Amino acid sequence: MSRRPSIAATLQSHATNNTGNIAKCLFMNAEHQLIKEKHRALASTRCTRDICQPSRAIHTDEPRVGENRSLESVCQDADDFLRDIYDEGFFPNEKPLEARLQAVHAEILYGAIEGVARGDKIQTRLGGNWTQTYEELEFGLRRAWRNARKCITRNHAEELKLCDLRSVTSSEEMAKELLRNAVEAFNEGRIEPTAFVFPPRTIDSRGPMIWNNQILDFAGYEMEDGTILGDPANVDLTNAVIDLGWTPPQP
Repeated sequence: MSRRPSIAATLQSHATNNTGNIAKCLFMNAEHQLIKEKHRALASTRCTRDICQPSRAIHTDEPRVGENRSLESVCQDADDFLRDIYDEGFFPNEKPLEARLQAVHAEILYGAIEGVARGDKIQTRLGGNWTQTYEELEFGLRRAWRNARKCITRNHAEELKLCDLRSVTSSEEMAKELLRNAVEAFNEGRIEPTAFVFPPRTIDSRGPMIWNNQILDFAGYEMEDGTILGDPANVDLTNAVIDLGWTPPQP
């Protein structure tokens, strides 16, 4: 019989220290150090003895859209983003990078106000928004897709097209632009990967929101006998849009 420890035992020995507390992850090694040196902003795994966070599509501690953030964290993220894309060859040299950093910091500071940030219970300075150029946004989206967890098609990241809809200001415009540009992205079956970007939320607001999980989907109707016609997952959404005035098509 082999005397080698099992994989489970090996993982457990790396996951705990002599005091029984959670220690560093098995993969906190030389390779991880190289990644940290290359990429300034890394999401924490927050792995525990009971939960393996990388196995989840959404981490339990992952920041949610619509939360206020401190001025320092917004500025730091902007710095990390611009320096990361500089490392990827976006800026020809450090001079335009430094000029862009100064402009972005000024824009964030201009929109900053007093408020309560995520995770805090005291008043602090909240960071304002800053506007990425079209090129910065497209570059960042492609890198985000390339680095995404659990995406089997991320090898197509450099083909991703940006549909810049940051000028849209109403729900009606959102719906029209989504449908119009979805047809273009479908491209008669030769699908072109496309990201639709709407205006960012401002401090203490929700910003643009889309109710349905997919842009195009099947409606769901509960019949008189209790059976479901269409997609059962969309019954509540279908009822909601009917209440808002939508008339379902008749056979």
